[in-house]
Amino acid sequence: GKRAYLVAIFAVVLMIGLRFLLQPILHNAALLVLPTVAVTLSALYGGLGPGLLATLLSIIFSWLLFTHQDIATRFSLNDFMAGITVFAITSLLMSVLGELIHRGQAYSASLVQQLKHRNDELQQSELMNRALLDASAQGIIGIDEDGIIKIANDFAYTLFGYEKNELIGQPVVSLLDE
Repeated sequence: GKRAYLVAIFAVVLMIGLRFLLQPILHNAALLVLPTVAVTLSALYGGLGPGLLATLLSIIFSWLLFTHQDIATRFSLNDFMAGITVFAITSLLMSVLGELIHRGQAYSASLVQQLKHRNDELQQSELMNRALLDASAQGIIGIDEDGIIKIANDFAYTLFGYEKNELIGQPVVSLLDE
């Protein structure tokens, strides 16, 4: 929402401030390095739109800096335009990547919610099936493909004379001997 765009504006303003604070150290070497950080943060935080906003604001700032300071005497317009072009392409790619990350996170969150919902439904179904199984007036035993008992109701335990859960894991043929 709006917050992501405000973060983009704040990131660019912060990087502009850092650019001026670090001017004595960086000189003009990092004209587009700090804006790249602003674009990256904006794209990771907000996706495509905030990343593109940070890109546009950074290009405007860089152009203003180029045309109004002594930096223009150190770089040719062609060099500056080549740098801006590389910055714009890189920033566009970072913004798209940020958007893809956001979409992946949203999709993952959706899958987790669906999984939780399905798990809740499964637990409810299991409780209902268990209640129906235990309420039966007949002995019911469930086995797997190898003939191993996987489930049995209370009446089956009583019928065969076993304690609760004693039948689970036993071969069904052991009951036929009785």
